[in-house]
Amino acid sequence: ASLPWEIKKIWKAFNGESYDEDPDLTVSLVDPTNLPDNVEMRVSSAPSSKRKSRKDGESRAHAAVQADSTVSLEVLKPLLPEDAPCNHHCHQLMNWEPVGKRVTFIYKREREKYCFQTTLVRSGSREAAEVLARACWMKFEAGCSKEEVSAFRQAYYDRVTPVIKARQGSEAASVKEERQQEKKRSRQEDGKGKRKDDEAKRVKKSEQLAKVDLDNDNLLSSSSSSSSSSSSSSNGEEEQDPSETQQLECVNGEVVQHESKFWPPKQHLGRL
Repeated sequence: ASLPWEIKKIWKAFNGESYDEDPDLTVSLVDPTNLPDNVEMRVSSAPSSKRKSRKDGESRAHAAVQADSTVSLEVLKPLLPEDAPCNHHCHQLMNWEPVGKRVTFIYKREREKYCFQTTLVRSGSREAAEVLARACWMKFEAGCSKEEVSAFRQAYYDRVTPVIKARQGSEAASVKEERQQEKKRSRQEDGKGKRKDDEAKRVKKSEQLAKVDLDNDNLLSSSSSSSSSSSSSSNGEEEQDPSETQQLECVNGEVVQHESKFWPPKQHLGRL
């Protein structure tokens, strides 16, 4: 069985040394708003898998608003029943449970015992839940059954529900608008950061292009100077007088100079 109340075997209880079967120990699923008669118990709730899988965003914001929002007693008081007298002993018998956000009490009548509660979520505020709980006590004291008191409580729950929903709707809208503003500011900040990054990239690219142009200019200047030097050297060789070209020969340690046999020409060659 996946749930405790579905287990069919006898439960075991720890006796201080070991676990022994206890036939009187049972686990049952009950409605927190309609507890069994003559049974005193404490009810707790834990988040289920469905709650864990709830979508983020507006659903969580609405749940948070629903859990924390309260309506002032001045607004709810015209919709609530008459409170118990100030000196009535039931004022000291009301128990406020912060975890469940509810008011609980136990009313005893002869051999019967009734566990009853009113919740902040259904009543609108802690003060309203206390007023409604004391009014339910007075109903028990007047001889009403638990079913009659439960119907009495439900009637006042229905009266205050529209006011509670209106309050929750306004707060949910406020939360939604605030989140939208935060997202808008975040997008604007992201846009500013992106523009700064783009500007930095453009500046860097411009510097890189300027460096490339400078390198190209230096390369062209160097190539032009080399070409000019080579041209001058070539022209100097072409203008050299062949008559000046002499052949040197070393004979017995002495340098002998021979003149060219073909230049200058002995006869005028004329014009071709």
